[in-house]
Amino acid sequence: MYFDILSGKHSDDFEEEKYYFHFLTPEEVDEWNKKAEANLTNDEKNNGIEYYAKVSDLFKMDVSTKQKYRKKITKNLNLSEED
Repeated sequence: MYFDILSGKHSDDFEEEKYYFHFLTPEEVDEWNKKAEANLTNDEKNNGIEYYAKVSDLFKMDVSTKQKYRKKITKNLNLSEED
C-alpha cells in the first residue's frame, strides 16, 4: 500500500477525501514519481500532483530519517517548506 505524501492539504469541505492511499506495484510508483519529478511546475503543484511512498517504509523511519526524506522530496519536487 502506498500513501500520497502530498495529500492532506487543509480544506473546509469535511466530505472531501483528505489522505490518499493506493495499492500499486513498486514499478507503478517509480514511474508515477519520476513523472511528478520531471513534469512539476508551479501550476501543476496547485493542481493535485501526487507523490507516493510505501506506507510500511514510512512507519519504519525514525525522526531524523523522516526529516531527511522530507528535505529530499521538497528539493526534488521544488516545493516550499509549507508544501
